[in-house]
Amino acid sequence: MSEKPLQDELISKLLPFIEAKQIIVHQDDESWYSLIRNCFPIECGRIAWEKVPDAKSNFEAEPYIPTDGINCSDVVGQTADVIGSFLLKFAEGAGIKPQDHLIVLGDGCIELPLEMSFAILLDVFRELFSYPQHVYIRLPDASWCFMFSFESDMYFGQSPPWFNRPSINYRDTKL
Repeated sequence: MSEKPLQDELISKLLPFIEAKQIIVHQDDESWYSLIRNCFPIECGRIAWEKVPDAKSNFEAEPYIPTDGINCSDVVGQTADVIGSFLLKFAEGAGIKPQDHLIVLGDGCIELPLEMSFAILLDVFRELFSYPQHVYIRLPDASWCFMFSFESDMYFGQSPPWFNRPSINYRDTKL
């Protein structure tokens, strides 16, 4: 057991996907976050969505604030449908196909970047969003980013054109 028990808990929940090589666990999170900082305006340690042109948002009327590790019961049902629907809007806006790969980053209790296809993300988002932290889901080149907040608010948008984005063809990313 590491010093990150919630991270260990999530990894154990995702183990079948990891063993099947459908999810890759990366070790260094700083390089993954630096790309977000290079592609999006940051204020107070998070993306300043109000400065991202045409960013979309969905605010939860009654926030889900987990306090006991993975407890998906509060996310299942209507809330999960809302989250899933907003993830599909993100995919549509960014031109993401089911086989396209994404990078998932937590900013608190889970620090290991995860790489997975959009199809797998739709299978595991309940687990990913059940921890007390913000979760960022981005294309490998960080040209688009989705955020699920600790308070269950959601945002997504495209990196503003005035940011220098690296030229990476995210459809070439392979697990």
